[in-house]
Amino acid sequence: MRSQVSGKKRHGDDKMMIRARTEFLEKGYYQPLLDGILEECAKLETKKVHLCDIGCGEGWYTDGVFKFLRSKDQVVQMEGIDISKDALTAAAKRNKQIGFAVASISSLPIESESV
Repeated sequence: MRSQVSGKKRHGDDKMMIRARTEFLEKGYYQPLLDGILEECAKLETKKVHLCDIGCGEGWYTDGVFKFLRSKDQVVQMEGIDISKDALTAAAKRNKQIGFAVASISSLPIESESV
């Protein structure tokens, strides 16, 4: 992974890395981890949720959480942030209802306590 402040032209994972990760995740190897995340999401006691997945990659977990919360009739506003433009291109194709932005975790484009 490359830092956004490194001066390099490319940041984060490239298209080949994203494609390989997507293929791996879609085989279900990390489904137990997603299921654990969804168990925690099920404990939310509000009908309106605003979440931001920082380091969202290609959006596999982000999309899973979004769809789970929507299936529970919650009002969901969700964003994903990653340093890789290629990852976010894939994430945006996965779910057009989630907003995505390129940023480094050291300089997030969100206000404190807004998500």
